[in-house]
Amino acid sequence: MPTPSTSKLPIPKSADEFEDICCEALRLLWNDPHATRNGRSGQAQHGVDIYSAAHEQAAQCRNKASLSQAEVTQEVAAARGFRVPLKSLTFVISGPRDSNVQAMVEAVSLAEQQAGGFAVRVLFWDDLAQAIGGSPDLVRKHWGAFFAVPNMQPETLEAFRRREFGHLDDFGSYYDPDWWVARTYPDHGTLRAYDSLRLRIYSPNLQRADFEPEHEDSFAEAIGAVWRCPPPKVVPNNGVEVVLEQGGPEVGFHRRWGWSSRGCLGFVTTLRDLHRPTTFPVPDLVWDMEDAFGVAGAIAAEGECLFVFELDVFDLMPGWSPSDLRVSAQVGGLHTDAVPCPENRRTIKLVGKTNVAQLLSSPVVVAADVMVKALRDLFRARLNKEAFTQSLPGLRDQVRRAQVR
Repeated sequence: MPTPSTSKLPIPKSADEFEDICCEALRLLWNDPHATRNGRSGQAQHGVDIYSAAHEQAAQCRNKASLSQAEVTQEVAAARGFRVPLKSLTFVISGPRDSNVQAMVEAVSLAEQQAGGFAVRVLFWDDLAQAIGGSPDLVRKHWGAFFAVPNMQPETLEAFRRREFGHLDDFGSYYDPDWWVARTYPDHGTLRAYDSLRLRIYSPNLQRADFEPEHEDSFAEAIGAVWRCPPPKVVPNNGVEVVLEQGGPEVGFHRRWGWSSRGCLGFVTTLRDLHRPTTFPVPDLVWDMEDAFGVAGAIAAEGECLFVFELDVFDLMPGWSPSDLRVSAQVGGLHTDAVPCPENRRTIKLVGKTNVAQLLSSPVVVAADVMVKALRDLFRARLNKEAFTQSLPGLRDQVRRAQVR
């Protein structure tokens, strides 16, 4: 689930900012709100950047992807001369988890403790993100350009809805950004796609000032951490909204992401499975919605929200397996396969209301509920919703394992 604690938060370029983030994370991990940075740049620090007097623990921060054994042994030797004896020294780096670095640090730690010294540990960027991601205040503090909602006065969802979008029962009057996707058709060239899924999420806490280029880049980086392939690119816009694009009509797959400063975030994507072109992969679409709900929840942080789901299947039938052909399993809960829907029943639009806490804690449940309702309505598919929902995480794990082979 792409909450701040499980997503790839952007890594700062500044060593000083990285050390600030490390200090905040270690206060949480060490359960010591008084842990503090040690000295300043240029002063003798004896291998210690952050220190907890309560637990006699210290940390050395390195804004780099990896560590060498020579670096570790050199800093361990320096930390022996710290002003008070230490029980542990933790190296914190900005790279991803690395089993080779972990094994090397464990070997250094064993030798140091056998010699009567302190334990040596290592933390990676994933560990920091997981620790800090559980605190919306800290996420907003350190990633303000992306998560903050500047220049906005607090207001209730009802007031926001009346002021911006009109009445809930008449959703056509709501602000509806025109995020669309295209497909190249052999006989007609490139046109707006006949088949698509659109999801828009509305919240007062998604409102913000106009986007500057650096905000657009931050949004692209955050989306790219969830949808890595193909990498999203920013579509030039007017600053009122940021639009990202993945794939394109010429490759048969097209997805666009958008975030409007008026309080709407969402995506639109083509449906057709590239390997099985008469179907659309139901699991992949649920996962797309799950991730979208998670991203919107992480940005909004709290409060209520509305969402609009639109599915236009055109001439496609649901496929119950992921689009990755290396995984042969399918979603659970299917009692009777789908039947083709009549020409006048190929589109469904659902409007829902939920809260950000639900989006953060169980986005897959919200996404699965919506998809099951759509499949029952359009295709008369007999699905057990609970079994369907419970099968999705395990199936997604199989896809991820297949993709790294």
